[in-house]
Amino acid sequence: MVADFRDKTFTPTSLTGHDFGKESDGRIDDLRLTVSRALEHYETNRTRHELEMTNRSLVARLEEIQQMASLD
Repeated sequence: MVADFRDKTFTPTSLTGHDFGKESDGRIDDLRLTVSRALEHYETNRTRHELEMTNRSLVARLEEIQQMASLD
């Protein structure tokens, strides 16, 4: 089972079926926040990497076009 920690309907009992009690609610909230931030960080880095790769490809293509234009 994969839980989406960004989903506000997620509860600790939805993972295990056990009620952890009030003491661990704070720890579960901290974990949820940590996982949510990690996911955002991963998605941001993935998007940044994809943009960098696209940019490199476009720069290389532009250089090829400029070289072909200078040969004429």
